[in-house]
Amino acid sequence: MNDWQMIDIQPLDVVGVRDGRPFDVGGTVHARSVFPPPPWTILGALRTLLIEQAGVDPALYGNRADESAQRRACIEKAREVAGTPDGLPPWMIGPVLLGCPGAAARVDVTVGDSASTRAALMFPQPLDLEVFAEAAGRRVKRLRAAPLPDGYAASLQPGLLMPVVPGGERPDGDTPAWFLTPRSMEAYLAGGLPSWTAPDRQRPVFLGDARIGVALDSKVVREGYLYVRHTVALAPGYCLRVPVRGLTDRARRALSDLRGVLRLGGDGHAARVSVGRDVSLPRCGELVGRRAAIYFASPTVLDDISDERLSSLAGAPVRTVARMTRRGVSLGGWKMGIGPRVMKRLLPAGTVLHVEAEGADWKRLHGMSVAADDEDRAAGLGFALVGRLED
Repeated sequence: MNDWQMIDIQPLDVVGVRDGRPFDVGGTVHARSVFPPPPWTILGALRTLLIEQAGVDPALYGNRADESAQRRACIEKAREVAGTPDGLPPWMIGPVLLGCPGAAARVDVTVGDSASTRAALMFPQPLDLEVFAEAAGRRVKRLRAAPLPDGYAASLQPGLLMPVVPGGERPDGDTPAWFLTPRSMEAYLAGGLPSWTAPDRQRPVFLGDARIGVALDSKVVREGYLYVRHTVALAPGYCLRVPVRGLTDRARRALSDLRGVLRLGGDGHAARVSVGRDVSLPRCGELVGRRAAIYFASPTVLDDISDERLSSLAGAPVRTVARMTRRGVSLGGWKMGIGPRVMKRLLPAGTVLHVEAEGADWKRLHGMSVAADDEDRAAGLGFALVGRLED
């Protein structure tokens, strides 16, 4: 997995990337943000910066109405690092994660391992893990798959088992959002559980920030037509960390030299970009028996994790035993020169599948996107890490 390198994106202002819920102006209306930003947002922002650094105007590059020789020359100039406007870039990204540059050599790790949230890389909580309050403090336990109890109904696919809390306990609802570092993620993929020594109170890694928006009509402010735009600000020292992988020598060189300021989100808020320190992605867990846990570090299209799709990737018939997830998220984006993307409903980052198969080559899924769509795969949707699951 050494062909991935880290790109650090440090917002210089709040981040405002709207979710899929519609809103209007003229009343008590909220335009909400999603965080981390959707993969398409990061992919497009990095692609635009590479186009600029190739000496090309992104507006001319993406203007499909312009058929001039000047535009064709611009496309040709940027082709090796950005691809064509109607195609994909010659590189792909992995999951959009959080990190704290310079923390790789420290003993500090994220919530779930110690009192500090300073970590070189932070993976969203695997959703087959929950935190439980006990007399001696909080403890992390793993959910298991079991048949649906008599008298219960759930919207599960036929044959899919229900995630069960150990011993019928109730998870601690006051637990803040928590993450795994590469070290604790490798332990998780090996079948272990992270210890919980985090304090009851901690400084949050990111904060919500409300901004007032004003609707314009012919560049004239319409009186009273205001709305609240919710944005997110990262705590000082933290950044977005995105694995990138060049598919050609020219693309790899361009990514290695990538530096500057990009415009992030529809509001174009500035973010500083640099090549991050070498942070390795976790290795595939040593698997035993016929079962495995597949963790998704990025949002995932439901159809991309069907048994049929996973079987074709793993080279053997795969059966999903249980799906550990939460409410789906609606994500969109923007296609250069075209406009908004079709909104998609995806399973959230942290989703875990418990699967079983005989003779599956799980390393073919580990550290890669399982997305069937080329654009989704380039944007790192369905980025899988495979770990051990006891029979």
